[in-house]
Amino acid sequence: MNVQLMIRHSLGACVFGVFCTSIVLASPVKITIEPSGNMGGFGFSLIHAASSQSGSFPGYYTGGSVLYNNISGMLLGDLTGTPGSLALANIMGVLTTDIVGGGGSATFNITGGSLAQQANGFVDGTLDYLLTGGPNPGSGTFYFDAINFMNNSTGPNRLTQTTLVLWGNNWDKEGGALKPYSGGLGVDLKGNVEPIPEPATVILLGSGLAGLVAWRYRKTQG
Repeated sequence: MNVQLMIRHSLGACVFGVFCTSIVLASPVKITIEPSGNMGGFGFSLIHAASSQSGSFPGYYTGGSVLYNNISGMLLGDLTGTPGSLALANIMGVLTTDIVGGGGSATFNITGGSLAQQANGFVDGTLDYLLTGGPNPGSGTFYFDAINFMNNSTGPNRLTQTTLVLWGNNWDKEGGALKPYSGGLGVDLKGNVEPIPEPATVILLGSGLAGLVAWRYRKTQG
């Protein structure tokens, strides 16, 4: 084989291998939160008072005045599994949000959490939070259930390799039996999921393939 052609093929394999490795092996991902929008009746990204019980899902409070809107920023997490059985763990990040009514801005810290895709394709799990500023500062946990709340193919609660869509309340409503306590909140989040290549993995793979190119070159010369 022509040496130059061989090197080009090998380098192409190197680039392809690095790309694939970054997707498959580099489980860390970033989730960029979209600040505003509407998707089939699901508005995002915002925090609302959980005061209006859903007729379709008793025990779930889907309505109430919007208290914080235009949530934006980036979350980090570890994505594992394959489509249909994805899991997102170690979710953390600092988000900002506007206080409705011209009250400036607030900080919405996600301090931990995890989500897991169930057999029906939807996800359940939790996000721990610290909300600083505005009418409802405090800390707690938002809970998410694997239910098709919007009765469509795009609404919450969903996780894919490219998209995260969540709706939940800050009290445990498993089974739909519990009612919100004073100060109950609901959160609507939509984010875009992207892989974060691990530098060490990329460097290691690149070094190995570079060595393979050199070995093949020496072999052809011998």
